[in-house]
Amino acid sequence: MQVTYEKEDILRMIDSTELNADATREDIEKLCRDAHKYGFSAVMINPVYVPLAVRVLTKLRSSVKVGTVVGFPSGSETTRIKILQAKQAVKAGAHDIDAVMPVYAVKQGKWNVLEDEVRRLTKICKGRTLKIILEVCYLTDDEIVKACEICAKHRVRFVKTSTGLGRAKREGTNGATKNVVELMRASVEKTLYGRMDRDQYPTEIKAAGGITDYMQAKMFAEAGARRLGTSSAVRIAESTIFDASEMDVAIEADIQRRDAEAGYSEHLQSGENQSVAADVQAADEY
Repeated sequence: MQVTYEKEDILRMIDSTELNADATREDIEKLCRDAHKYGFSAVMINPVYVPLAVRVLTKLRSSVKVGTVVGFPSGSETTRIKILQAKQAVKAGAHDIDAVMPVYAVKQGKWNVLEDEVRRLTKICKGRTLKIILEVCYLTDDEIVKACEICAKHRVRFVKTSTGLGRAKREGTNGATKNVVELMRASVEKTLYGRMDRDQYPTEIKAAGGITDYMQAKMFAEAGARRLGTSSAVRIAESTIFDASEMDVAIEADIQRRDAEAGYSEHLQSGENQSVAADVQAADEY
């Protein structure tokens, strides 16, 4: 049974993100004020601005968490460097730590490197929220499944799809897709099944990369994501909400458009779906 989310539920899942190299103090202060205003889960910022964000949100008496990144964006630092980055972030006051996994190691089948890194980061981030970024645009389904299993095994709080900066394309995007979120959720749940402490130490999914409007945010939440990383958080918060039936139609149309752009239009079902596919093709030709 699919869970339906209200707008307030979606906003509470959002990690409002500002990771641009040219972000200023004023940008970070505004990010924090907006996150507090709209009730987002966290702000995600570069490490240099963690102390500033902590001060701003503390002054506001806000429940919004301060988050930062480790090994960002490629994950190619040594584990030792990532551990030092995580320690510094925690010491500076960061609550959420989003660490990019060693993609280079995974692509060479060196799963022990990932497992060792996850184990050590989990220890450093005890009492905090650790999210491991897979960068799924570079990975096969089997690699995604195995990475999720390792993260769930070590009680990582969230497994995250993407940085949004990967150069490869998967289903037409370098960010999150509905199919990937569903695959990650199934992989995690399979690993957690039957574990006595699964409620105490759940592992959930964070979708990120290319989430620019409310329709997409809702789609990913209903696909199983429990955190949503986006630099369009305010736009999502201030967007007009459709009637529920209109939203369902809009989401379905968006899924079909994405599939068509990614080369999956041949998989559309007969009947009504064929009509939609013809409309899409006609619009493209026009």
